[in-house]
Amino acid sequence: MIRQADALVRTGFKPDVVILGADGAIGHHIVKAFAGKGMQVAAVSQAPATRNAGANVHFLQGDVCDSDALARLIGDAPFLVNAARPKITEDWADCERKVQEAIDAVSSACKRAGVKRLVHISSIAALYLGDKGDVITGRAPVDPYGWQRSNYSRARGVEEIALLTQFEETALPVSILRPGITVGEGATPYHAGVGLFSDAHRCICRDDGRHPLPFVLGEDVASAVVAATERNGVLGHCYNLAGDVRLCAREYDEALGTALCGALV
Repeated sequence: MIRQADALVRTGFKPDVVILGADGAIGHHIVKAFAGKGMQVAAVSQAPATRNAGANVHFLQGDVCDSDALARLIGDAPFLVNAARPKITEDWADCERKVQEAIDAVSSACKRAGVKRLVHISSIAALYLGDKGDVITGRAPVDPYGWQRSNYSRARGVEEIALLTQFEETALPVSILRPGITVGEGATPYHAGVGLFSDAHRCICRDDGRHPLPFVLGEDVASAVVAATERNGVLGHCYNLAGDVRLCAREYDEALGTALCGALV
């Protein structure tokens, strides 16, 4: 259940936007972006709230699979942002089932509440990026070799396919954003997209470490989410998000080492 949701409804709280995964590395930037526009924000996360709520932000603890409670919380809110990470387990069949259940619950709540736009946060991890000559656009499909990938990458692909299928078959008003390697306040500096960090001072790159990487700031992802609720012509489309600062893994590792050493002085 989504704790305190019904209590908020009884008090007359009417959110303009509901954000799932609000305590995540990207989610808390999204909360801040909408709150900064003066909108009433219902911020839902699985863990108890650890961030202070502003006057127009209410943090709630709950499970995104509780479709009934989520629909009641949404009420007349026109926007829902799904920034919740998929539940990953070692067994793929179990993982796939959990992912599908979560997407079905969110989609059902949106339809019953009459949400005008659902913005789903995916990841470029869902895509196949192996051909050097290819230009990867938002039209790129999920990785056709997903069975060779991690369960996280496969789960992101399952989410996208399920949502786009519902857009085609039931007119679910969804847009999908795929952030690159997200960095900034609240995000881990040891991102798996850079390489395998055995500790704070050792990183094993996936190649020679000299290829530019698609970094993006969490606050820029949040700006894109806000734009996805305001712009026309975005429904049924996917957008890849990356900034214009393309450090390679070696440069990032060097900059990170300098920052960490400076922090220890």
